Amino acid sequence: MLIFKKEKRVVKLCSGHADKVLECAEVTAAAIRRYCMGQPAESRIDGEQVGRMETEADELRREIGDTLFDGAYLPQIREDLFRLIQSVDTVANKSEDAWEFFATESPQIPDGYGAALVEATDAMMVAVRALHGTLKIYFKPKGKMKRVREESVAVSKAESALDDIEWKLTQRLFASELELATKQHLKKALTVICRVADCAEDAADEVNVASMKSVV
Repeated sequence: MLIFKKEKRVVKLCSGHADKVLECAEVTAAAIRRYCMGQPAESRIDGEQVGRMETEADELRREIGDTLFDGAYLPQIREDLFRLIQSVDTVANKSEDAWEFFATESPQIPDGYGAALVEATDAMMVAVRALHGTLKIYFKPKGKMKRVREESVAVSKAESALDDIEWKLTQRLFASELELATKQHLKKALTVICRVADCAEDAADEVNVASMKSVV
């Protein structure tokens, strides 16, 4: 039946969207790592891909929305899925924002702080990868909802670990003898990294809500 073809298409598109969002975050993280370790020229090679990947994720999000509005799934499930995909897409949006901050504002990274920002970036990616794992489980046929919840807990744990890194680094930063403008700029760099993980946690919450109501 046509409706089942639409539903299969939605699942395939959503799985592809999850992959693209992860890819966007991975390339963003690679670019930020290189920048923070004193390789700005090399970082831009990775950074040039971020905008394209975010656009591709947006295109998939719109295609998913069009297919849902065209009649795939019952209205209640349709609404949950659309909200979920919008939330996941925000991870790609914030990834692009994070890289654009480094690319446009060119923050100076004092000795001893590059490795700390890399640690924060690595922690961010733990959260994003855990979200990706949650989504891939959810979008499998007859997804195992218990595993969805277990994997989503990993997202929250990763985000909490990053919160701890952020707190300690912020304390260290403002207790230092760096100029105030440098402190504020580095704090902003840390914040844009952490926002990606925050969005991953929000998206994981949406997966949990959707999994309680329906199985795709």
